[in-house]
Amino acid sequence: MAFCFRNGRYFVKFVNMLMNDTTYLLDESLETLKRIRELQDLMDNQTEWDKLSTVSISMHLMLVILVYILHVVYQIMWKWVIVNLHHQIFV
Repeated sequence: MAFCFRNGRYFVKFVNMLMNDTTYLLDESLETLKRIRELQDLMDNQTEWDKLSTVSISMHLMLVILVYILHVVYQIMWKWVIVNLHHQIFV
């Protein structure tokens, strides 16, 4: 608690960054879920799915996979930043 009184401005910045990035991750997660759902709907509609070329299908799948991988990498990077900031600020 003493840290908050001595370094309140750093704590506020830390919490602000944490909230901003949490909001960003939530938004990206929901957008990714939306894309996955759209792909699932497309796959469920056999007529539309059959009309797509192999290249188009591959592009749809690669896009969803890429967005998911980027999301996971961002989460890992953010956790690393939080741990390092925590050690720099609180320790």
